[in-house]
Amino acid sequence: MLNLPAAEIHLWFCRPYELELDHAYLTLLQATLDADELHRMRRFKFERHRQQFCVSHAMTRWVLSHYANLPPEQWQFDKNEHGKPFIANDAYRDLQFNLSHTDGLQLLAVRRALPVGADVERCNGRVEGPNIANRFFSPTEVAELRGFPDDIQRKVFFDYWTLKESYIKACGKGLVIPLRHFSYSLAQDAIGINFAPERDDEPGDWQFWLLAAGIDHTCALAASGALQATRVATLRGWDVTPLRKITERPIAILKQSQRP
Repeated sequence: MLNLPAAEIHLWFCRPYELELDHAYLTLLQATLDADELHRMRRFKFERHRQQFCVSHAMTRWVLSHYANLPPEQWQFDKNEHGKPFIANDAYRDLQFNLSHTDGLQLLAVRRALPVGADVERCNGRVEGPNIANRFFSPTEVAELRGFPDDIQRKVFFDYWTLKESYIKACGKGLVIPLRHFSYSLAQDAIGINFAPERDDEPGDWQFWLLAAGIDHTCALAASGALQATRVATLRGWDVTPLRKITERPIAILKQSQRP
């Protein structure tokens, strides 16, 4: 069983396209899912999307079982009023997790007691970053994005986007939080954040990271909790083949919020 100190956040990475998803393996993965998950999985039109759903949810259950004496199929989940899932098993409600998945990459973040939000995105060249930024980013973010060299603006757009997604996922309220009500700054060495008056929050209550996830993906993490100098969260990571194998991996931090 893995130890999960309060000062650590554990990150679990899975690349479903690298797995040998034959019938026997998929059957094993599906056996860990509950009736609701199986129903949701079967609603996908395309087989590859059904497989990705199956892998990510089986991974979540199997990884959580590394922190508790509970088989993967016995985990129970509920959702808050905004749809964010949480553990419903009374003995393990202190485990906080957040799952993010995109084409080719899945990430599960786990910590104790305090919320965590993770987001991964595939850097799709068809995404019209400037138009999306104009619609959803704050004016200061739009201006800062335009100040980056043209050849990296698309990559930086995804940095902003994943950071914004990680924050609202950690808060557990989804797009009830307007994206213009908080602004990141990425022009300096450290990640900065400011909140509009409408958003009653404090920059010092958060820590953020941009993480290396390969040339095709962008990865961001948000962690809440007052950040005293002795309590800055540390990150550990693993690569996962669900139900079969985990391999510890180094976490490459591209940029993070300023240490207090």
